[in-house]
Amino acid sequence: MFFEKVQEYFNLNKPFVVYKKPHESKAIGLFQKSKKLHTLADVAGFCWVNFNNDKKYCIPETDSDIYVTQINQDTLYVTPSANLVYDEKAKSSFEAIVSKAIDTINTGTLEKVVLSRKEILDKNDIDIVLTLQKLFSFYPDAFTYVLYHPELGFFMGASPEQFIKVEHNTLHTVALAGTQTYHDGIITWQPKEVQEQQIVTQYIENSLKPYAKQLNISKPFTQKAGNLAHIKTQIECLLHQEVSIENICDTLHPTPAVCGFPKDKAKQFILENEGYDRAFYSGYIGEWKKNFYTYTENCYDLYVNLRCAKIDEATHIYVGCGITKDSNPEKEFFETIHKSQTIKKCM
Repeated sequence: MFFEKVQEYFNLNKPFVVYKKPHESKAIGLFQKSKKLHTLADVAGFCWVNFNNDKKYCIPETDSDIYVTQINQDTLYVTPSANLVYDEKAKSSFEAIVSKAIDTINTGTLEKVVLSRKEILDKNDIDIVLTLQKLFSFYPDAFTYVLYHPELGFFMGASPEQFIKVEHNTLHTVALAGTQTYHDGIITWQPKEVQEQQIVTQYIENSLKPYAKQLNISKPFTQKAGNLAHIKTQIECLLHQEVSIENICDTLHPTPAVCGFPKDKAKQFILENEGYDRAFYSGYIGEWKKNFYTYTENCYDLYVNLRCAKIDEATHIYVGCGITKDSNPEKEFFETIHKSQTIKKCM
């Protein structure tokens, strides 16, 4: 019944979202009754916000039928081998932007900037149910979703990164940065990745202090995310009473993990040099004001919209990487190639 509902709404061009949280055995679906484009408000639902933080939408509980289904966590599909095909023109273009960013960092204007690019595949014949099953099978440790609205389009993703989670007046978030291919055994991090992750951690700590009664920050550790590994720090913040979660989101977003530092200068560099609109890539998505797994009110469970794609006449895959003074342009390009495999494996 659950997947039949997904197919029905997809065929009828009606708004819906289906998602599964990391390590959960159930998937949730919000199937909107109307075709209205709801802006984010003080109501429970599923939200998605763009990189520029000026487009905030939701599928509200009050206008939706909600379905839950059990997901078999056994692997349904064998993960295909990565086919690292790339366009030489795209490679040269991205490496030139990375080199420009490194030059700017060396002048002292920036400490870090996160650059992204878009791969376009000549493919739009998506089997929505099969795509969902592959996302759930390949990435049980990620926040996986498909989202459709007739006024915005069709999106899918598998994000390894929590933005914020709020329960019982306690906020949880993570600082995630640095990337390399995951392998068994000891993973060694270079100073460039360590510095990149420390910048993210310090930014989040400073941003949360005005809202916090107490802050607890873990030591950095290695986090597996599909075929990749990242450096991760867990942050717990006991909030003052009556703080606005939307204000906290506005303060934190976009974090250095998706933008850079100092944030305003990094964002300006991105807008002037990337050459395309990120749209909802590197924004945030997830449960707003309610946990739909437990039906607990005043809970927020939001994720950074990474490892994602938009499908219209073609498939647009969004990928990025953090640039510091020690970055190597060619290495950064191939990092984006590896990240693009997350979505390509589900096509």
